Amino acid sequence: MSKFGLDALIPSTPQSENPSILRDVRAMHSEAPSWKDLKIGDRIRIVKIPSVFAESHYHNGDWDETFALYRDLILRNMVVTVCEIDGAGRPWIEFDSLDADGNIASNSLAVDDDSWVFAETNQTGRG
Repeated sequence: MSKFGLDALIPSTPQSENPSILRDVRAMHSEAPSWKDLKIGDRIRIVKIPSVFAESHYHNGDWDETFALYRDLILRNMVVTVCEIDGAGRPWIEFDSLDADGNIASNSLAVDDDSWVFAETNQTGRG
């Protein structure tokens, strides 16, 4: 059993019968890219709420809208493109969503966290 319990992702296939699948699953989880490596044009998918939201000071209501944006991107399984790198080196994405009244709202998020993966196909050849 790996230290991450990844063997359980392939329950009916013993490791000795298909080691390449297990190796690929381990690689997906152990070689997470850094947001610092993102470039303008990279296509990514938000796949989880950032770990930082587990910290208590994010539960005071000020971050509810940001949390909802992450949740929306995850549920929509949306591929977004890095459109800007700011002066602090943080990559930003822009996307549209529906607000509470059903109107289209333009949004942007800095992707300086562990919430994302490269999309399967990438215009810059990465991912």
